[in-house]
Amino acid sequence: MGKREKNPDRIGAGKFFAWQSRSLSSACNIVIQGFLGIYFTDQLGLSPALVATLMMFGNIVDAVTDLLAGYVVDRTNTKLGKGRPYELCIIGVWLCTWLLYSCPPNFSMTLKYAWVFIMSLLVRAIFNTILNSAQMPYMVRAFSKGQLVRIASYGGLLTMVGSIIVSISFPILMGTLATSAKGWSTLLAIYAIPLGVIGIMRFFLVKEDIKVEESTTEKVAIHSIFKVLGKNPFIWMVALAQMLQGTVLSMGVGTYFYKYVVGNIGIMGMIMAVSVVVLPVMFFVPPLLKRMPKGRLIVWGTALQIIGALVMFAAGASIPMIIVAAIIGGIGVMPITFLVDLQILDCCSYSEWKGLPRLEGSLGSFRNFVNKCGNGLGGLLFGVMLEASGYVGTAATQPDSAIMTIRLAIGVVPAIMYLIVGVLMLAYGRLDKLMPQIERDNAAKAVSLAGGNE
Repeated sequence: MGKREKNPDRIGAGKFFAWQSRSLSSACNIVIQGFLGIYFTDQLGLSPALVATLMMFGNIVDAVTDLLAGYVVDRTNTKLGKGRPYELCIIGVWLCTWLLYSCPPNFSMTLKYAWVFIMSLLVRAIFNTILNSAQMPYMVRAFSKGQLVRIASYGGLLTMVGSIIVSISFPILMGTLATSAKGWSTLLAIYAIPLGVIGIMRFFLVKEDIKVEESTTEKVAIHSIFKVLGKNPFIWMVALAQMLQGTVLSMGVGTYFYKYVVGNIGIMGMIMAVSVVVLPVMFFVPPLLKRMPKGRLIVWGTALQIIGALVMFAAGASIPMIIVAAIIGGIGVMPITFLVDLQILDCCSYSEWKGLPRLEGSLGSFRNFVNKCGNGLGGLLFGVMLEASGYVGTAATQPDSAIMTIRLAIGVVPAIMYLIVGVLMLAYGRLDKLMPQIERDNAAKAVSLAGGNE
């Protein structure tokens, strides 16, 4: 028998886990930030509408820094690589997240607002923004094209496992520890220290060792970014879909729903434990991508998200119905969550096909820019809804109007937004159809450029 050929798309276990270490750390950080709303209102006694307004302003700043960070990353060229040096920002993410949940209780209300605004700004607008902008350039220089599909799918499985573990354990520990300012700070330290250590592993263990050929020699400049955005409609579709998804996720309704509608926030952890049953679905993503384009797969996912959201609204305090909604929605969210990086790369390839700069960093940052606008919109929308409903964070019980508002925010509002995402992804299907031709033409250009440089 002949020698078995090595699969070029295979990723060694060491490199795979090292790469996913930071993604897992960042995903867990996002889960923990989802509890900020109830910390602000119920622990610090802040106004939900005023906090939401401050966070909206912070997200505007965050969105602007996204564009600046992408511009900086695209112009970076160091011995360590283009995106890799910025991985150190994960330390700042966890340090400032801990500080965000450690607001001194003796501060005046004004100082409390200032504290949460500044710390939130550092986490989102500085450290996470830089990490997100550097992700795409780093990834395409660390993995081959075939490996990228595996990273996006199987890597997403590991990330989701980590997120579920935190989602299960955090509400349980919150119920026992987060009864005082010191308790909240201790709770965050339990997560921040180990996840910060895990998050930095990628920087030390994964190198940028794949050369990325550019089909254009145009120097990256501000006008290049606007030129690409003006001639690439598909990046807008991806970005707007992410914005709507971000709007839903950033509303932070879950903790309020389980505390006031279900009546037991600890149930939130149990529901997340049930969500483990959706994890095997990730193994079907690579085979499905061979049969179904990315946009269409996301459309099917949004259909499930709509069903799950409507079931959640109808569920009220019914645990069986909540479990069904969580499973359906958990399956539906996978495509848009784990295929977006591949969609961004397709948008970069489309730009190259049109004779424009690829701008992985800038296009990824633009996606983040629009997504951050959605994050701000989600927090503001729910904050205003809560305020208008008569919600009072320090009250033991809430009026019926507040309970109904929470149910609408967790079910009907997301269903409407998921419907719009599905329409956007149907339109994105045009790029899916073009991709085989784009890849052939770009490969031919790369060969031509390489021959001309010899």
